[in-house]
Amino acid sequence: MEHGPVPEHFYNVVKKVYGTGKEVPDIEADLNELSKSELKILDEVINDYAYLGFRARTEISHDPAWEKAYEQALLADKKAHPIEWADIIKNLPNSEEITEYLNHLYD
Repeated sequence: MEHGPVPEHFYNVVKKVYGTGKEVPDIEADLNELSKSELKILDEVINDYAYLGFRARTEISHDPAWEKAYEQALLADKKAHPIEWADIIKNLPNSEEITEYLNHLYD
């Protein structure tokens, strides 16, 4: 989407439940549904990005994978286009290692 990537399923659920309003009600999460490793990752992301403003987070999310998907959305005259996993992986610092691991999974 224009301001950055959004998980499609999450976006559709929020839109269906809360409409098109900008504010989503404050809902307490059931953290028992998450594993220790998932909670650790969430804490790391919050620590790394919570202090950033909207513009800074938008700029961070506009990597080459996002740019390619956004251009495809514009060409198709749509608001959004899926970001391909391969494009995400290409932009990671350890992309070769991830690609090799994935290739071994499907050999």
